[in-house]
Amino acid sequence: MSTKTYLYEKIKLVRSVTDAEIREMLAVMRPVVQAGMNQWRMVDVSGVHPRDVSYIWNPKPYGPALTPDQLDSGRIMSFHNFGAPSLFKPSLAEVLGAIRTFVPEWSRVRYFGLDAETAKPFGMVHAVECLVVAKMLVPVTAGGEMTQLIPFDLEEYERCQSKQ
Repeated sequence: MSTKTYLYEKIKLVRSVTDAEIREMLAVMRPVVQAGMNQWRMVDVSGVHPRDVSYIWNPKPYGPALTPDQLDSGRIMSFHNFGAPSLFKPSLAEVLGAIRTFVPEWSRVRYFGLDAETAKPFGMVHAVECLVVAKMLVPVTAGGEMTQLIPFDLEEYERCQSKQ
């Protein structure tokens, strides 16, 4: 099977997600954007329309730089409609639809992020790799040097932020 045929077959599989499914998924998942070599930061999407606007055009990163746990992460293909080949405009609904379609245990995913460097025009869509992560790691530093990576506790982080 050619790459072209393979991608067309994948595109046909992706299902739309309802508004209720978007709310359900965003209640447990956080979008992330690249913040350096194998580092990602969470993005505030509270004011972003899940279908009409690209959530990565004007991201509002927050929290520490995180590293995906290599044993608890993977990549899937995500497909995004566009008005022009040079306009990469991924919506939350498109990404969440791909996750729900291609990750059987999607409820384990806690973070997702697009690798914009992999975006390629394909017919009337952009095909792009999407990082899906169940566990992120955060660096521990001592004397300005990273000493180790430990699991990042999202719930604890959000609890501490809400107290401030």
